[in-house]
Amino acid sequence: MLIKRRSLFPDRFFDDDFFDDFFNRPIRRRGRGMETDVREEDGKYLVDINLPGFNKENVTVTFEKGYLNIEAKTEIVNEDNRENYLLKERYCGAMSRSFYLGEEINEDEIEATFKNGILTLSIPKKEVTQIENKKIIEIK
Repeated sequence: MLIKRRSLFPDRFFDDDFFDDFFNRPIRRRGRGMETDVREEDGKYLVDINLPGFNKENVTVTFEKGYLNIEAKTEIVNEDNRENYLLKERYCGAMSRSFYLGEEINEDEIEATFKNGILTLSIPKKEVTQIENKKIIEIK
């Protein structure tokens, strides 16, 4: 039997901004990746991905070999007085995320919308044919 030991501190204990200020390090950006909700209903997957600050023109969604890939990039323009910043938290750059969905997806029917910084994907699944549970094979 495997016994799991509990840490004295919760996993996210040191992620608190208190420790950033305490050790005089730059503040860590919460949610460094694409915060995502995935749910399944009516024979399809519904995916909502937060992409605040991105435009739909800078977001790419592909489905290849069973993987759903999302890439987004952004840049902040007109940064004239960089040395005058007291705090700078806005994200600038590129990020990506992949999900394995398998080959049982109707890739030609995937739909995507982008509204208010949220990318929403509707990913229909192929219908699975039922296989007989048991088949008796004649021995000759």
